[in-house]
Amino acid sequence: MGKAVWRRIAILAECECNITLPTTTERTQIVEMFTAVRENVTPPASHMNMLSYSNEMQKVAADWVSKCLFWYPNFNAINMILQDTKDFQNHFQTASFYANQAKNYNYDNNTCKGNCRYYKLMVWENSTEVGCAYNECPGKNNKKE
Repeated sequence: MGKAVWRRIAILAECECNITLPTTTERTQIVEMFTAVRENVTPPASHMNMLSYSNEMQKVAADWVSKCLFWYPNFNAINMILQDTKDFQNHFQTASFYANQAKNYNYDNNTCKGNCRYYKLMVWENSTEVGCAYNECPGKNNKKE
């Protein structure tokens, strides 16, 4: 049998607050929001994995945002969504914005007309976990080390 590939999504947000982790209710809402987007892909998915909230992915996200580096790290088998926001509650609106990127995605040839990177991460059929963290990053560092 072939080697299974699992994808994980760590959602990172820089905001004007100390490192904050989602509450139990917010974790449930995040998974429900991602699941709703994943259940409505066109064409319908035939092998979509179930998504669950991961404390491990939350730790990856928290460790990364604690550094206040606004660029994408190169983690093996972990995809990241990095969002700059002033309101950590805004992450639900942000995820809706990413879901709207579906209109830019062409399934037949796997291309984007405009930006659809985050939508593709949300609906990747092999994704199995999601985790989130938020941090205040005044004077954020945009330079890659």
